[in-house]
Amino acid sequence: MRAVLAESRPGYRGAKKQSDVCRTVWFLVHVSPLDNHSRISYNLDTMKDTNMTKIIGATLGIIIVILGVYFLYARLPESSNNTTGEEENGEFQEAVDRGISDEDWTRFDERIAGLVADIEEREASGNRDISLHLQLGNAYYMTGQLSLAIEQYDNILSTHPNDAAALENKGQVLLEAGDPAGAEVAWRKAISVGAQESVYFSLTKLIRDEFPDRTDDIRTILEEGIATLGQTQGFMVDLGNWYHEEGMLDEAISHYEVAWQLSGNNEAIKAVLDDLRKERADQEK
Repeated sequence: MRAVLAESRPGYRGAKKQSDVCRTVWFLVHVSPLDNHSRISYNLDTMKDTNMTKIIGATLGIIIVILGVYFLYARLPESSNNTTGEEENGEFQEAVDRGISDEDWTRFDERIAGLVADIEEREASGNRDISLHLQLGNAYYMTGQLSLAIEQYDNILSTHPNDAAALENKGQVLLEAGDPAGAEVAWRKAISVGAQESVYFSLTKLIRDEFPDRTDDIRTILEEGIATLGQTQGFMVDLGNWYHEEGMLDEAISHYEVAWQLSGNNEAIKAVLDDLRKERADQEK
């Protein structure tokens, strides 16, 4: 990804923070007038009318609270009902746990607060700086706040729709959030406006992993990359791998031979090339 995703934190701290809905439910259940009746004990044979009245009142109170919680929860918008960070389809992750220590959280909080303050100060004076939004989006991503990261990249794209860095980074976040189709759209747009070679590889890996019935697209993407950026070691290796996956050993070998030459005789590439030649020789026996 661009603009090295380095320093940040999620204001969503995984299990360390309850959602607003959870806090509301907790408050209604645990901080209610019914607490005075929570330890009622009684004997059916000796119960007085006053005790019976209390029990009936407590029971009705419990029913009212349950109904109140139900209707409160049912009336909340979908985004608020989503306490797990996922959409109803169980795929989109609004946040993920990065396993960040409390000490690092403190530093990330300070970093994010500083970026937010800089953005607000500059925009108050009419001086919009999209590089700050990119840094803030990257900070959110690094700390697992995926939906907040996307908001920052979309903020950039709202005024700079062809910003390759924002498109590239948004694609990575969408993929991690569980939206491979959205990631593909972002990366294809990034490629169309002049993305780096790495985005082509991200896109081909995405198709291999998420859309295995579309492997022909991989060849098309790589050939477009070569036409745009020229032959590179990476393109030749990835295209050679595609030919090998498709059972076309001659083409795989020829691409690896070019990759080896472009690499300056890289030993790892030579080892794969030797294996491919051996595989072809075994088939010809």
